[in-house]
Amino acid sequence: MNLLRKFLLNFLLQNIPSCIMRAKVLKVFGACIGSDCKIEQVILLNYDGNNLDNLELGQKVYIGAGTILDVKDKLKIGDSTKVAAGCNFSTHIDSGKENYISTLYPKKESAITIGSNCWLGLGVTILCGVKVGSEVVIGAGSLVNKDIPDAVIAYGSPVKVIKNIR
Repeated sequence: MNLLRKFLLNFLLQNIPSCIMRAKVLKVFGACIGSDCKIEQVILLNYDGNNLDNLELGQKVYIGAGTILDVKDKLKIGDSTKVAAGCNFSTHIDSGKENYISTLYPKKESAITIGSNCWLGLGVTILCGVKVGSEVVIGAGSLVNKDIPDAVIAYGSPVKVIKNIR
């Protein structure tokens, strides 16, 4: 049954032409989606058929095309946040268990929280365990590997806070 749910959801996400309808479909499958959300064609990672409740979007959230949503752990995005195309939200890291690298970088799962009224530029990557405050701008191509406070502009790889905006 879970395999059928995975197949059906992925089919619908890739074939429904309306970004508003995609948000409604995710809600039907168990995600917590606020009103007036728009979701372009996205890629769901680690959806096992039952864990879509790990995805929580506030009201008026926009998610751009090609964005990767890893729902292994909780992914929460606040009201009126805009996510440009090609972003990556990675709620876990796992190099496998059959190699030496796994001893250096053990498996980790941790939630990602993005505040309200944020703007994430094209191709931003947010790593597991990160909390981004409200009213934050993250520049295109940034690697967010640490928490970001409220009301700042930050960019870079790794990300650095560049300017306060209040």
